[in-house]
Amino acid sequence: MAKKKAETLTITRLVHDVKQRKSWVTMVWDKPPDRHISLEVPYGTSLDDLHEEAEKTAKAFSAEFAASKIFAPK
Repeated sequence: MAKKKAETLTITRLVHDVKQRKSWVTMVWDKPPDRHISLEVPYGTSLDDLHEEAEKTAKAFSAEFAASKIFAPK
């Protein structure tokens, strides 16, 4: 499988759930723009820290996803 060129994602949303004390960042691919992902970031992440925290969580998710086994029910 050929290695794909790195894509650009744009942060579009930061949500803080005060009841559950959790925060999520939503990112959208530039191409195609209908692909998006929401990942948990540390609760209360500020706008100043958002870029760094989004990169950390995306890299951690990528590593976890790459190590995952895909199961297809029969």
